[in-house]
Amino acid sequence: MKNSVTYENEIKEKYLIDNKSGKLTGNLHKLTPNNVRKVCLNLFDSDLSTSDRSILKNFFGPNEDDSLRNVIKKYDLEKLRPICNFLKKREGSIQSSDALELIALMIDFKPRPYNKYIVEKEEIEEELDSKGENDDDDTIVILPIDLGGDKSKVEDIGYENDKKLSEPNEIPQNRYNRIIIYIRKNSLKILLITILIAGILIIIPSFNSQRWMIWQEDHYVEVKFDLEKYSISQLKLYKEERIEKFKKINPDCKYEFFNKDGSVRVWYGKNIKKELQFFTDYGLHPETGKTLKPITDYMINKYLCNNE
Repeated sequence: MKNSVTYENEIKEKYLIDNKSGKLTGNLHKLTPNNVRKVCLNLFDSDLSTSDRSILKNFFGPNEDDSLRNVIKKYDLEKLRPICNFLKKREGSIQSSDALELIALMIDFKPRPYNKYIVEKEEIEEELDSKGENDDDDTIVILPIDLGGDKSKVEDIGYENDKKLSEPNEIPQNRYNRIIIYIRKNSLKILLITILIAGILIIIPSFNSQRWMIWQEDHYVEVKFDLEKYSISQLKLYKEERIEKFKKINPDCKYEFFNKDGSVRVWYGKNIKKELQFFTDYGLHPETGKTLKPITDYMINKYLCNNE
């Protein structure tokens, strides 16, 4: 559950991350009260929203007869030192809610201010509640209240006391809320797992529908995909021309190695034992996977007709 403690912690965490990654401006990278004042002057001169301008006004509290910029320019630097001390230390908190809002503005933490931070969280929880949260669950809702007069000044209800209320008696989220939040945070991971499972479900049937073959002594034969009987290196995708035309032969010198037009009818290659073997078609050697070579007169005379 989000509260003033998480608000403060998330602001400090953003500062530490941005400072380490170099995203902060030069003035904030080197924390001094004077640099904090310079940042505030730059913010005043920029195009701030009404809400952000109210943060400056609430912290510096200018008199009606003096402009906000002059107040910032003349502001006592010692009063800005707690901001520096808070950001420099990983532990500890800051007592002034106006100071915390000023820090949120300086590092562009969103959502801000605190009342908007809480309301956005409550809107999500209300949406979840409408989809099935138990009626027996107790929910504490913290909303900003318009105190009248200057609407730029909005009281952060429970801001100072919220830390005590949330420790250690925070109300646990119910199981339904946790599931929804987990899905939202891990949507990409869930999508990838879903795609992987879908791919497996598609691929497995394709293996069963695909036709396969293996090399058996001197020719290819069709078989079913069965890893218990055959290794993955033995299984080849079924090709009808391989079944019909690709055979291992033992030709002699009288064999017709060439067609009438002079084209080759026999190809050769060595097996894993370095033995010369001959085949009736072009392709890869069934054992070694190396490309077969077309027969030549030289090979015929040297290996097949040398004794005749």
